[in-house]
Amino acid sequence: MKKNSASSPTGSSGSPKLQPTSLWELALCALLLGGAGFFFAKIWIRAGQVPLFVPRCTFLMPFLIGISVLWQGWVVRTYRHGKRALSPLQAGRIWLLSQAASRTGALLGGAAAGILFCYLNISGNAFLTQQIWNFLLVVIASVFLTITGWVVERWCIVEDKDDDSHSPGAPLVEPA
Repeated sequence: MKKNSASSPTGSSGSPKLQPTSLWELALCALLLGGAGFFFAKIWIRAGQVPLFVPRCTFLMPFLIGISVLWQGWVVRTYRHGKRALSPLQAGRIWLLSQAASRTGALLGGAAAGILFCYLNISGNAFLTQQIWNFLLVVIASVFLTITGWVVERWCIVEDKDDDSHSPGAPLVEPA
């Protein structure tokens, strides 16, 4: 007789099951860091410091990582449709990559949005206007990273009715 119940957070092997990231968790992370970024930037400016400098190309990193996560997720999606072979270890790595991407995108996007809103409340010059546009690009790229990570996470969920080791909504692999 199995000890695993529907409300148990552990799998049949007794190890914790991986859970997909909820939109509430991502929104909470973004809001918390958005508030922290706003107040940090406000204190920084009030102390007489120069506004934080963000180069224009900063948005490229979260955008390119989001494309990479989407590409890796597509590999899992084609595997689920029976068009490609995929090892469980590789599937597990893609699952974890997608979780890290969605959470990092939410944190980075929230912090950048907080600083952006702080800068919008300051009468600016050409430098500050340029920084507002740069932070806006970072926010957009971070939202893209968050959404792609969240979508790929959903692609990695398998609903296997024949195998008792996977419950509906369980990831492709369970932790070792």
